[in-house]
Amino acid sequence: MDSTTSHIVSKWFEKKYREIDLQLADLSPQCAKGCDWCCYQSIEILNWEEPLILEFINSQLSKRQKNRIKKKLIDWFDYLDQKIPLKPILTTEDVFEKFQQMQGGDRKPCIFLHKHECLIYPVRPISCRTHVAEQKVLGCIENPLQDSSDEATNLRIRILNEIIRKLPSSLELLNFAVAKMFELGYRKRPIEYHTLEAL
Repeated sequence: MDSTTSHIVSKWFEKKYREIDLQLADLSPQCAKGCDWCCYQSIEILNWEEPLILEFINSQLSKRQKNRIKKKLIDWFDYLDQKIPLKPILTTEDVFEKFQQMQGGDRKPCIFLHKHECLIYPVRPISCRTHVAEQKVLGCIENPLQDSSDEATNLRIRILNEIIRKLPSSLELLNFAVAKMFELGYRKRPIEYHTLEAL
């Protein structure tokens, strides 16, 4: 993606994020600042979200924060290698279902979680942005991988459908996208990506 296209798409996503946040506020979410029970799983992003997130990391985070993220990313890749058998190509089920459950079960935190807060919160991806707890915190403690509320899930589906109809999209692991920035792309495993289709 050239820089002009990347800039235009990033601005469009920034606007879309604001719209999502306003709509979610109307749902009276149970989530609160400092609550991080759902931040222990692999995060998927749309390929179009990658430039916005990488630009934020590059321009808004300190050198110390970036070094901390890189160290966590290396640890995460070691964990991935232990949990998922080496094979020529991983399937989306391997990554977005099986591994996500493993990471959540082992309470392996997101590389951006620091002192119960998200370092990239302003540009957190749609998958995080629309993950709204249906129950109070006690429910999250008992089941950190619980699904979002029905209202938040429906909003996520509607937003994704809107995006997919305008921009052919695919899912990527957030950590794989960030690996490029820290020159750790060699640690990535090939995934059998598919272009998403509207539901």
